[in-house]
Amino acid sequence: MDRIALKLIREARAALDRLEAHLDRDTAEQDPDVPRPPAGQEETWRRWWSLLSTVAANGGTMDANDFRALAVEHGYDPRGIGGFFGGQNSTMRRTDDTVELTARGRREVDYWAPTFANPQKGRQ
Repeated sequence: MDRIALKLIREARAALDRLEAHLDRDTAEQDPDVPRPPAGQEETWRRWWSLLSTVAANGGTMDANDFRALAVEHGYDPRGIGGFFGGQNSTMRRTDDTVELTARGRREVDYWAPTFANPQKGRQ
């Protein structure tokens, strides 16, 4: 496949992920697949959300090396960031030298924002 076709495929995937996230926003509160932080794990989950929300604030896509550096800034060992990209419910996807939030990742960022963006309010 040529570079233009690959770029168009990536753009189409990103557009479909944004559409899925848009359609899922209204049901995110009721989504049984969205995990809740276990007792004592709130700070770990806050760090996870902070990293994903920073990617979202940058348009949901960034250079893979920049993501690696951002993960280190958020306290992650770069050898352990593969978990963001693994499994059916991964929050990130890598394409060539770019990483992007999946629809699941965008949904997670939106879902946890009330809890982690404003620690005084939090979810009950």
